[in-house]
Amino acid sequence: MIIILLKAAALIFITLAAVVSVRNYMLTRFASGVWGFVSMGLVSGAIIIAVRFIKEFIPLIELEVVKICLLPVMMAFILAASFELNRDILKPI
Repeated sequence: MIIILLKAAALIFITLAAVVSVRNYMLTRFASGVWGFVSMGLVSGAIIIAVRFIKEFIPLIELEVVKICLLPVMMAFILAASFELNRDILKPI
């Protein structure tokens, strides 16, 4: 039971972080590429956590494939954000 609560809390907080990062990306008027990459990484992370949460109730093999395929995508967005941050300044809100 505690694992389900922890997965639900992780889903809520990463979804909130994704919403805030997308809002910041739009507030900078799409000028900051770092916010874009961070937003895409957080959204794909939220999808991964949602799949893991759904997998608690519906054990499907297809959900495992989605999780495995999205993990490198999330890592690529975070890596691209780090390279972009290295050569660009994060624009304030």
